[in-house]
Amino acid sequence: MISKASHINFYQKAILLLALIFWFGGLKSQLFMPPPALVVEQNMGHVNLRTQLLVFDTVSNLSPKHALEALQNPNISHFTRSTSFGFSTNYFWLYFSVQNKTNQPTDLILLVNNPHINKIELYEIEGSSPQLIAQGGDGIPFFERTYIDRRFAAPIHLQPKQTKTYILMADKRFASVSIPISLQDQHQFELQATNNLLILGIYFGALILIVVYSLVVYFKIKEAIFFWYAFYILFLGLYLAAHLGLLFQFSYPNNFDFNDYARPVFVTWLSTGLVRFIQLLIKTKKYMPRIEIWYKVLLWTLNIVTIWWWFTPHLHDVQTIWFLNIQNTLIVISLVMVLISAIVTFKKQRTIITFFFGAFLAVLIGGLSVILIEMGLVSEDIFPMNPILLGSMIEIVVFAMGLSYWMKIMNDERISLAKEVKEAKDRMAESFISGIETEKQKIASELHDDIGSRLSHIKRSIESQNGNSELLLKLEELNKTVRHLSHELAPPKFEQDEFLNSVQHLIRSHESNKLVLNFQVFDVPQNLSPQIQKQLYRIIQSALSNIELHAEATNVDVQFFYHNNELVLAIEDNGLGFVLQDSYSGNGIKSMQSRVDSLKGIFEISSSLRFGTSIMVTVPVQK
Repeated sequence: MISKASHINFYQKAILLLALIFWFGGLKSQLFMPPPALVVEQNMGHVNLRTQLLVFDTVSNLSPKHALEALQNPNISHFTRSTSFGFSTNYFWLYFSVQNKTNQPTDLILLVNNPHINKIELYEIEGSSPQLIAQGGDGIPFFERTYIDRRFAAPIHLQPKQTKTYILMADKRFASVSIPISLQDQHQFELQATNNLLILGIYFGALILIVVYSLVVYFKIKEAIFFWYAFYILFLGLYLAAHLGLLFQFSYPNNFDFNDYARPVFVTWLSTGLVRFIQLLIKTKKYMPRIEIWYKVLLWTLNIVTIWWWFTPHLHDVQTIWFLNIQNTLIVISLVMVLISAIVTFKKQRTIITFFFGAFLAVLIGGLSVILIEMGLVSEDIFPMNPILLGSMIEIVVFAMGLSYWMKIMNDERISLAKEVKEAKDRMAESFISGIETEKQKIASELHDDIGSRLSHIKRSIESQNGNSELLLKLEELNKTVRHLSHELAPPKFEQDEFLNSVQHLIRSHESNKLVLNFQVFDVPQNLSPQIQKQLYRIIQSALSNIELHAEATNVDVQFFYHNNELVLAIEDNGLGFVLQDSYSGNGIKSMQSRVDSLKGIFEISSSLRFGTSIMVTVPVQK
């Protein structure tokens, strides 16, 4: 049996043990626990330092020694396992160690794959005294960097079995902070840098070709969609070149302020071009006209905010973060509206919207990835390739296919519209000819039934009264003239195989002592439709009347011949001729043109003063 005293002794020992555990735990928490060193082995490729970092930020710019003390102070909050911190106004300090476990000296490159950090300084810690060994960043002229590269790169040399500790200061205040840091074998780094520049050169060369081609097409066919596509690709290329540090390296290596200002402006303009291009591609103005005003409001607001930010550099320290948040918000809203427009109009244009969805998804994922990186929600080093670059490659290819399909649709619509216009023109020509024939029939009836009858009645009255024989002769001639006009005005009707005989009779009726007419026929089909017979007869009739009245010709050749499923009528005279521009609007020529149009044929006329006139009519005919 255990006594009460034994129980008390047991509880005292338990309490003492717990106190010792908490005391040792508290002591341990007060000790500085550095992150594990990155172990360098042979044939080391690209190694991310994210898990070997100790990071803290501070409002003030500390000296390297004070920064090291702060890093080693366990009471200060540190970041671990992250190199993306979102928008910030602070300086960032990174602490890490590298250990060479091989038996050979090792040359490495420390790489910060973000070309837009204002200033980076790398210090090697020897004892408690940090020594500056490299500096870079786009806040200093390009050629003053320790290592000439568009990103921050610093050489690190390790002896066999040697361990070195470093701290790195990154200044990217008043913007989004991302510090993707890694170690790489020097030879592999240089080889990879060369290959990357080659790939980027091909990529940007292709963008330039697309821009030039799109502008050529725009100036040729005046379709706004090609202008906005070129506009978008141009500023997408400029943004990517700036984002990757290529413009700073090759275009303005000493103008680091412009490098900071250019990227947000390029983002605004590429977004404007993209939204306008997509609007035209999916035809929002046609299918959703009410939403057009909201697109304009968003894009104008985006551009005005960007211009204000650009022209107020003295306020950048205060305004930049606000501006970037507003810019990202407006762009996201615009893209969401475009997405909604595409969904709403999907049933009306499935194929073109499918192309849009493919391209939109690629660029959306790339764009959102960059936004998430800038907001510090994901780390940049989880992407094997710049997400915007990869997304834009896919998007450009898909949009090019979509634009080709859009051109096919527009071409089909043009062909359909041209067909409708031609059909309407044919209907107008048929109506015009039908109206002429109707009026001629009315006049012919009036001449024959009324005026002709009245003349005959007057003649009989004079004869019954033994009237003047000379007057009777004149009345007879006038009656013949009226009957002739009546027959000419009446619509011609031909029995089978009578068409050419009727044409020949028509030609002979216009012959006189002063005018010789020659009529030739070569292989003309016998089964011409009544419509073709009637219209060709009227064309010959009109042409001969014009020659008699105006040409003062002495010789006329009329030819009919058939060749390659076409019936050709040619009428040539040696008369006075005329200036075509002055007479082409005459009723006679208009009438002939309308008759040919009703037959879906071709009407050609040529004339010059003192050299006669030539008329050629070509009509499609199946023999």
